[in-house]
This record gives sequence, structure tokens and C-alpha cells, in this order.
Amino acid sequence: MKLILKLILLLFIPGFLLFQGCTKTETLDPGDPLGLGGDKVTATQIDKWILDTLTTPYNMEVKYRFDEFETALDRTLTPPKEEQVIPILRVLKDVFMTPFLTEGGNTFLKTHVPKQIVLVGSPSYNSNGTITLGEAEGGKKIILYTVNNFNASNSANVKQVVRTMQHEFAHILNQKVTWPVAFNLITNIDYTADWTNQTLPNAYARGFISQYARSAYGEDWAEMVATMLAEGKAGFDAIVNAADAQSTAQGLPSATAKLRQKEALVVAYYKEVWNIDLYALQQRVSDAREATAPTAFVPLYTVFGDGKQYSSMNIYRNQQTSTAFATLYDRTADTLKSKPSNYVLDSLIITKPFADTVLLRVRFLSSNGASVFNGNFRFKVTSAANGSMTFGPVIIQPARGTLESNANVIKDGVKPLTDFFTQSVLALDYNGGRPNTNLVTQTGILKVVGNETNYILGLVK
Repeated sequence: MKLILKLILLLFIPGFLLFQGCTKTETLDPGDPLGLGGDKVTATQIDKWILDTLTTPYNMEVKYRFDEFETALDRTLTPPKEEQVIPILRVLKDVFMTPFLTEGGNTFLKTHVPKQIVLVGSPSYNSNGTITLGEAEGGKKIILYTVNNFNASNSANVKQVVRTMQHEFAHILNQKVTWPVAFNLITNIDYTADWTNQTLPNAYARGFISQYARSAYGEDWAEMVATMLAEGKAGFDAIVNAADAQSTAQGLPSATAKLRQKEALVVAYYKEVWNIDLYALQQRVSDAREATAPTAFVPLYTVFGDGKQYSSMNIYRNQQTSTAFATLYDRTADTLKSKPSNYVLDSLIITKPFADTVLLRVRFLSSNGASVFNGNFRFKVTSAANGSMTFGPVIIQPARGTLESNANVIKDGVKPLTDFFTQSVLALDYNGGRPNTNLVTQTGILKVVGNETNYILGLVK
């Protein structure tokens, strides 16, 4: 540009000056224009990490330095901060790529993984008020936006990035083998170009996993895949249940039936076309996501009790539990069976109907199994700040004004069990210390404080 401007000016200068201009010796080195192949950069530790971790093993290119020709020219975008590059790429490798490597195999991953990842620091704002989080192009390229907002230790951030990648990768696979036509027919009449003005409850009620899923067949498919893999089984099932509640409230056909049909087609497609068990992949993605950024949770004892998230802990003999408690359970069962009535111990249910009361319900059967009885044993409890509980003497009757007869019948037979509660300090927790995000029903554990090998396992509902 400078050279062209100088020549134009010289045409209007008098002859002497023109001569001087022509005879003047000047060395010009404009270099190559930026963005047209002339950029000269020194490789950094980031580049070495990308080369060793992604480029060499998977033939993937990652572009994080600003290149206007890799993104839409009509958008105002900013490059990612360098300190954000490796953390987000590490999540992509561990939570997105590694599960596919394990379930799909090395050949699948190397063949179909996006060959180019472009990182953009800012969101890509749309004229309709939405933002674009990712884009897939040409069956090989994925652009990820909002990199500067990413926090690798924040579970919501990690889930959002994984969801975006899974959505765009679903598009890449669909560009090679399209989704089944039957999928389009399930909610055919409810797709709309005006999806931004539709509410999420209305989308749920009509059998869509998100508002954006209503925009087109392909987006519906990609949203189903992304939600199943990013949310895990428990999260996906929770959405399906919420959708059915909305369809019932709005007097529409069951949303669950529609979403389960879509789910079945997605699972079949991945198995038949790519030989991938989507449920196994779902589990691996969830495990990897939790290992990277564990989901925040509140302790079980704070959400256990009447009117709370979990109202009961159900204990069955066939559940894996501690040897000490299994022995105690069997001894109680043997004692009940030896009585003249030959009662059969079926299961135990623990509830907390009041802040200062725990109820142990002993469910037992007649000798022939034809009749079912419940014996209720109440304990006054003193709770500590850490969730441990000290149980007072057993109360059979009166119990808050309600007479109890079955407990009196079996009280001698279950004394070893009731003694366990009154002679121990027990602490309520999730089995493993935190909820399993892949399961709707969690396993709780009542541990004897000071003797961690003596505990009760039960399903909390």
C-alpha cells in the first residue's frame, strides 16, 4: 500500500523532483502481509503441548492466534487469552476425545475427530439476541467461542464445553452418514424457525430436549446427542421426567414417549453406523467430567428428612454392605424366623419424620409370604453439625399419639438391630462421599463413627 501511494504522488512532482525521486536509492522490505502466510511467530510451550498432545497423535490442528479468515468476517471477535488455551484443550482431550477413543477405538477417533479446532475468546453474538457457542464446518472443523470465560474447575463450564463439542461433533458424523429419517417424523409438526421466542417448558411439552432443538431436524438430533452425553443418564432422565410433567400440565400427548423414541434412534444409529455403545460412552463421559470438575453438592444429611429431597433409606439384604452389619441383619432374621410365628425379615426402611426423630420400619412377612407387616421403632436423636446422630432409647408406643402393635410383636426378635442404633453414633453420608451423577437413585451409607468398617448401605429415595 505504501509503495502504490508513493508512485502516485511522484507523478505530480516537477521534473527535478521527479528525477531526484527516480535516482534516489532506497531499500524497501515491506514483508508479507499478516494473515496471508507471512506471519512469523516463535513456537511457545503452548504450541509444543498442542503438537505433542493433539497434532502428532491425532493429526489435529489447533488455531488460537487471531486469524480473521477462520471465522465470520461480520462478527466482532477477540482471540483467546493464552492462559486459557491448554486448560480448555485438556478438557476436550480428557472428556470429549478419550471416551470416544475407549468406546470407538483408535481408528474411529483418528478418522472422524475434527481435524481443526479454532479457539475464539469472545462469544459470537447473533442479531436475534442469542450467542453462538460453537460451529462445525465441512465435516472437519469446529470453532469454539467464549474460551476466555472458561473455568476448568467449574463443573457447569466443563459441561457446557462438552455439550458444545458433542453437538458439533454430531453434525460432523451426520455429514458423513445422516441420521435416520424416522427421527424427523416424531415431532414433525412442532419444528419452528421462531424457536428463540418459544419457552423451554413448551419445548419440553412437545418432546424436544431444548428450545434450539425445535429449529430443525438436524439441530434436534445434535441436541439429543449432546444432552445425553453432557448430562449423563441421571441428568437426561431428569429432563425427560420434567418434559413429561410439562406435557401433562399442558394437556398434550406424552413427551416422555417422544423423547424415548428419539433416544432409541440415537442409540441405534451410533451402534449400527459407528459400532459405539452410546450408553457406555455416556457413562465414560460422565466419569471423565466428574474427575475433571466434580459437581458441587450438599451433604446427604442436610437433604434427608420429611419434605426434603430424600425422605427414606431402603435397606435390603442383597445389597452389598459391611460384614458386621450383614451378620447383624442375618442374626435378626434368624431370631424372627425361630419364633412360633416364623416371620420372614424382608427389608428395613429408615426415615426422619421430625428433626429430632428417626423411624426404623421393619418390614416382615408371614411364614408363607402371603401377608406383609410393618413394625415401627422410633428413636429420639441428637444431631451434630457434621451429620452424626446419637440415638436415644427405642420408643414403640405411644408414638406421637399413634399406637403401635406390630413392633410389640417382634420387639424381642429385632432387639439386636435396635441395640445397634442405641449403642452407636451413626453418620449419614453418600456412599463414596458424594452422589453418583450417573444415577437417579443414590446409595446412602450409615457409618458407625469411629469404626468405618461397620456400616449400613441403602437406597435413598
